[in-house]
Amino acid sequence: MGGPDAASFLQGQLSQDITTVDPAGVWSLLLAPDGIVITSIYVAAIPDGYTLALRANWATSHSRAFDGSYFARRARWS
Repeated sequence: MGGPDAASFLQGQLSQDITTVDPAGVWSLLLAPDGIVITSIYVAAIPDGYTLALRANWATSHSRAFDGSYFARRARWS
């Protein structure tokens, strides 16, 4: 995930403080707006954004929700 708002978007979606993520990566939790855990996710910093690793069925459903959000204009899935 990259773009000017990628960090802001992920900060609101993950349990991990995104500013502490480095290239080695960390496990985090993908959260619903009410704080309920959706799934675990591995996130690593890369030069132009973040690499996310999660189960394929969750990636598909989450990317659909993301596509309709404000952040879709300033952050991108790649």
